[in-house]
Amino acid sequence: MIDKTKALVENVFNRLRPGLIHLIIGASGLGKTSLVCCQIPSYLFYTLMKQGDLKENDRFVIVNCDGSLFTERLKQICELHNVDYDLYRKYVIIKDVGDYREQHDFITKYLQALTSKYGYRIRYLCIDPLNHHLRMEFAKADEKYRLNIVGRLSPQLESQMNEIHMLTRTHETITMITLLPKKQYLDEMPSTWQRGYFGPLEIAHLSDYVIWLRPVSHTRDQVVAEVLKNRLGKAGSHYMLRLSEVGLEVIT
Repeated sequence: MIDKTKALVENVFNRLRPGLIHLIIGASGLGKTSLVCCQIPSYLFYTLMKQGDLKENDRFVIVNCDGSLFTERLKQICELHNVDYDLYRKYVIIKDVGDYREQHDFITKYLQALTSKYGYRIRYLCIDPLNHHLRMEFAKADEKYRLNIVGRLSPQLESQMNEIHMLTRTHETITMITLLPKKQYLDEMPSTWQRGYFGPLEIAHLSDYVIWLRPVSHTRDQVVAEVLKNRLGKAGSHYMLRLSEVGLEVIT
């Protein structure tokens, strides 16, 4: 199973280089949470252990915003990757954020404290999905006040993105962020992809590698991954993926 994730990382994600922000946009049910919260971090942990490059102060920080991360799924994928779950958990910080304010405080204050106060090196950071609570606040608001909600909260999301960007660059962190698209783009990608999700354009601007996931019509387990932005290379590639027990894998 480790080889399947290795093929995904090396091909679809261009080897997940440290110091870059990797952004994934896609609807629910396409495997984003399993991918960024379970599959990739356990693979990176396995790889660093095997290379002898894992240090005592290294940490993998997983921020789940919508309550979709389950411990049993994390254990299952660790087992499939031949990773000792109990050992792995010593290096993992999992934060479930319950509302927009909690998310903002964790990203803009606590992440910095992990490095400056506690001396951790954040080798991997994922936030899944970054725009969940913005969407929830929008949905809860009276229709005539919804634009006001977006106008008030979007600058805070920009601030969060800038904090993530600074941390990623400064500490050579491998960072992965997921976003949920607007309802009209659940099954397709808009021509101007930067406007196809809830959130400020700063998110797209500061991301280095962007992938849009969309389901394949008339199938239950196939997903298309389209590379929309690649700051270090050429964009435009697309890959056929399959949802499997390990998460997402490339169809060869």
